[in-house]
Amino acid sequence: MPSLPPSPASTDAERAHEIVNHPPSSRRQSDAPPPTTSRSSFKASESEFDHKALLFKAGEVIIPPQDEEKKDRKGFSTQFQYILAVVGISVGLGNIWRFPAVAYENGGVAFLIPYLCMGVLFGLPMLYIDSSIGQFMQNSPSIVFKQYFPAAQGLGWSMAVIVLSIGFFYVVPCCWSLIYICQLIAGRMKYMTSCDNAWNTIHCASSLACEDHPNGT
Repeated sequence: MPSLPPSPASTDAERAHEIVNHPPSSRRQSDAPPPTTSRSSFKASESEFDHKALLFKAGEVIIPPQDEEKKDRKGFSTQFQYILAVVGISVGLGNIWRFPAVAYENGGVAFLIPYLCMGVLFGLPMLYIDSSIGQFMQNSPSIVFKQYFPAAQGLGWSMAVIVLSIGFFYVVPCCWSLIYICQLIAGRMKYMTSCDNAWNTIHCASSLACEDHPNGT
């Protein structure tokens, strides 16, 4: 005899009994289908991840890959290029122009002892920290302080303002040097260094006067 189909009541009862005895949380993980991750969601998670975050694993520091735009930036090919770049940033017009005068006014050779000590104890470490953060972040000071310590973002902007103000100050001696070089090439150096100009005072003294008056009179 053909068997009769189960009634709806018996089917619902069996299903409820199965759920009670085998809840979804107690099922094996292998029974559940594997999670699928679409390519778009994976790209979104990559964009949300901060590429400058440091991951510490087994005592090692793992730096995630950087953006494609920053990968295209050129770096120093040799250590000598890096040293020249650091020297060009550290040694400016003030070191060449003002340092001899400052050393003479403060004791000469005795001034070099505290100067070298402060340079080794504070100057080199600060220069190394500044260079390391700049190479790691590859951003301007304002953005660097904003990412590391947002409350100190003003320090980055103040650094930019200080550099700009120093540039306005040191551009004047650079213009003086350029004017003297042009006058020297044009053959008018004696005119620029004489005391017969309208802007000279009574205290003007020219070393070129010895050429016209060898006896000093």
